[in-house]
Amino acid sequence: MRAEIDAAIDAHVAEIVKTCPGVPAGAIRNSITRGMGCQCAAYLQILEKDQAA
Repeated sequence: MRAEIDAAIDAHVAEIVKTCPGVPAGAIRNSITRGMGCQCAAYLQILEKDQAA
């Protein structure tokens, strides 16, 4: 399950990288997951934002 969540977060980061040339993917991933406590919380936040859009 964790590998699937990591893959989903990586896919989300890959989409953001396309719109932010020059910004390292690692920096974007860190900004998404930092302070969340776990990858699951970050993934749930991504899902909530996607559903709201």
